[in-house]
Amino acid sequence: MGEEIALLATIAGSAGLFNAAQAALAGVTVDRLALLIRRKAVLRLAKGWYTVGPIESREQRHLLTARALVNTFAGRAVASHQTAVLWHGLPLYLWAAATVHLTRSNDDHARRRRGLVLHPAPAGWASPTEVVPPAVAVVQYGQQHGRMSAIVAGDALLHRKLATLADLGAAVELLRHVPGNGASRSMLELLDESSESPGESRLRIALKLLGFAVTPQVAFPEVRARVDFVLDTARVIIEFDGQIKYQTPADVFKEKQREDQLRELGYEVVRFVWADLDDLELIRGRVERAIRRAESRSGRR
Repeated sequence: MGEEIALLATIAGSAGLFNAAQAALAGVTVDRLALLIRRKAVLRLAKGWYTVGPIESREQRHLLTARALVNTFAGRAVASHQTAVLWHGLPLYLWAAATVHLTRSNDDHARRRRGLVLHPAPAGWASPTEVVPPAVAVVQYGQQHGRMSAIVAGDALLHRKLATLADLGAAVELLRHVPGNGASRSMLELLDESSESPGESRLRIALKLLGFAVTPQVAFPEVRARVDFVLDTARVIIEFDGQIKYQTPADVFKEKQREDQLRELGYEVVRFVWADLDDLELIRGRVERAIRRAESRSGRR
């Protein structure tokens, strides 16, 4: 069995996929393939398409399944919507991991079945070969899952320079007749290429909703620091803390030193984590208290 697995893995190559015809050509019979599937050494992705296990994450499974389905449709459909956002390596905020989304290349026949949604081809588009362009993917994703999802993916797209704001505007126009396009259209004026993570994107929009004007990505050369946001009206720094920042005790100590240095410059520092971002009242209260502390500190000088 080990030799069969090694052979199939070689056939799958970097794409991680092989089909039933390739397995048969390599001498792996239908019965042997079924046995490998029962033992979970091989995983079925779509009709006639397989991968050698294990699959490490739902994102990996989704992409492998998407590539298998794109191969199945052989140029008649391409990866799109949330699937294309993931394909391009952009972050997903809301998504349904079990469902692959494809867009037809040249007809308007929609289809839905378990694990797959086929969208009609937009009028007048030049169909790509495997996956829609990044800007189109972000706009489709916003139509599918709302404005915040589009902002999270759109910020990352601009930050990584995978497309421009003009590209996104053109994608909105291309998809203007698709339901939900208003969410993607309204996203355009809210994007910020300086955002470095989904958490920063979400915090920026929360602050805007609450009426706090901020400047993102402010550098403090005195302490060799760059912070996520500084309030425009008070000496208050606002940071989003992702767990990845603090992987070791040394990281935590270094960040504490950095915060102490910023306070010595006369700033209050407020931190938020992912779990805080849905609670606008919590955000408002903590920022307002920091403003009062900053004003009190200023008055004592």
